[in-house]
Amino acid sequence: MTGNTVVATISINGLFFITLTSLFEYYRNKLPDLYAPRTRGNNPKHEKPRTGYFQWLFQLYEIGDEEMFRIAGMDGYVFLRFILFCCKLCTITALCGAIILIPCYATSPMTKHMNHFEMVTMANINQGGPRLWVSFIFAYLFVLLFLYLIHKEYANFVLMRNCLLYTS
Repeated sequence: MTGNTVVATISINGLFFITLTSLFEYYRNKLPDLYAPRTRGNNPKHEKPRTGYFQWLFQLYEIGDEEMFRIAGMDGYVFLRFILFCCKLCTITALCGAIILIPCYATSPMTKHMNHFEMVTMANINQGGPRLWVSFIFAYLFVLLFLYLIHKEYANFVLMRNCLLYTS
């Protein structure tokens, strides 16, 4: 993998992201009943989502867990919590990887033989070298973080599930 393929991949995926996000925002504002079906009719159960680009994100952060659960239901709530779980996991591991792994890989003695992108990857480490332990320890810490976050999400799920049983 070269630096050009990484740039090309990011460019293509960025274009898809911008296109799909723009389409979603356009249709969300033009067809609000499609994206918020519980707000239509004479007796709406919830307030309408704000109009405008990315206003739903700001509104989402103002809503508490119980309110989100009441609005989205159990399936929607679990889906949103899964997205939050993935964001937490990726943010923490990306920051730790950038602070710990990239400098470890970039300062390896094999750096002279690598191109720009491979200098900061595991391909830059000697087979059986002492720097391999950093990747090994990081992998275990990643698994422990994953298990901790899963445990917290399961505890939240049980709490919300019990709320659903007792309020029904």
